[in-house]
Amino acid sequence: MAGRRERRSIILVVAMVAIFLASGDLPGQFEELDNGARILLSHISSILPPEQQRVAVLLLLDIGEEHDPEGRSGLAHLIEHLLITSAAGEFEATTAGEWMARHGGQCNAQTSGNTTLIAEMVPPEKTIEAITRMAARLGDLKPTAEILEREKARLLVELTNMQQRIPRLAAANRIRTAVNPLPGDGRHGGIADEVSAITLEEVEERLASYYKASRMRLALVGPFDPIVVRAAIAEIVAPLPAGCPLPVKAKRLEVVRGTLSPGIPFPQNAGAFKPFVCKGWRAPTPLDDDYLPFLIAAARLLHRGIGIPELPPPAFWAPVDDPELFILTEPLEDGEDVAAAVERIDARMRAATQGPIKDIDHSRTQSLLGLYTGLQTVPIRITLANPYLPALIFARHDLWKIEGHKWRRAFARVTAEDLEALAEDRLAIENSAWIEVR
Repeated sequence: MAGRRERRSIILVVAMVAIFLASGDLPGQFEELDNGARILLSHISSILPPEQQRVAVLLLLDIGEEHDPEGRSGLAHLIEHLLITSAAGEFEATTAGEWMARHGGQCNAQTSGNTTLIAEMVPPEKTIEAITRMAARLGDLKPTAEILEREKARLLVELTNMQQRIPRLAAANRIRTAVNPLPGDGRHGGIADEVSAITLEEVEERLASYYKASRMRLALVGPFDPIVVRAAIAEIVAPLPAGCPLPVKAKRLEVVRGTLSPGIPFPQNAGAFKPFVCKGWRAPTPLDDDYLPFLIAAARLLHRGIGIPELPPPAFWAPVDDPELFILTEPLEDGEDVAAAVERIDARMRAATQGPIKDIDHSRTQSLLGLYTGLQTVPIRITLANPYLPALIFARHDLWKIEGHKWRRAFARVTAEDLEALAEDRLAIENSAWIEVR
């Protein structure tokens, strides 16, 4: 009798996998623990050879740069570094280089305006170890004064690259500060003097209060054992303390209107870069009413292509990693007045927000952006190749409360009038900032 039930179970599992493969949709399960932690699990059997199989274990915390205390711009960014490199529970301290080498480069850590992300791709047999390590980062992190000073130095190098040394990064970050300013005169990535002043006591207090279970989303995607994983989560994640409510954020400054950012000179080691002009707008998130019309305009602009190697792409938007910044770029020809390049950018934006919405707009938006924005389900073939991407998408979509079927119906109802309203408000010329890079 038991053998017959087992055979029926195997047949049922095979049938379910066949249905998912036929539909192309990736199954997922969501659960919220008593301590507020959100658990997102998507188990799928892999057809890859065992040595190539990976499980994405992703931790997304809804605390970031917008929550930095006044005078401590860069605190969240620094804590991201410490979450990776400090000893945690039974796991020893490490360096960022050692951490990346351990995972063969298949890992990521980043801080945005309102989130902190840590992700690791591990062999299936290492899944429980990865969950344990993620939980220890929130329950038993052990930063030291020595590691703090080392990570401060590393962060200051990053800030130099972000804000000065690498032209395209510097341009994007200065535009970001102009159109999407942080509370308290903070700067994306941090302010060097304020980072240098951060103490170990401040870090420990921040960790003890806010980097806890109620801020976390733990997403797993890949060929893990769901029974073993659920048991581990009940044993390891469920007991974590919930933590304190986040402090009320300082009010954001108004969008800097009509800003002309100062020019960025090329450093001597800039290589083959050509002069260019970047212009940026504060893009909506899925929590904003104008997000769906924005997707139409964004797809029209992104469809232009990737440009040439010596320049940033003609249009840039990272809908999952950096959704609140949209940038257009035009090259500066020898002796050309910068105003002419700015006008070309404005003309492109006007064209993208005018005219009727056609079938090609819907299909193009679905093709270019659907996977990242909830307009398409996540195909299993993508998960087999790279489980990190669907894990990130699941966590972000849960944060943004995206319900795919409702989202797709609402997208079909976007009108040309919605685009015109977008052009007159969020994507208006006066709500942009531009910068010249020579």
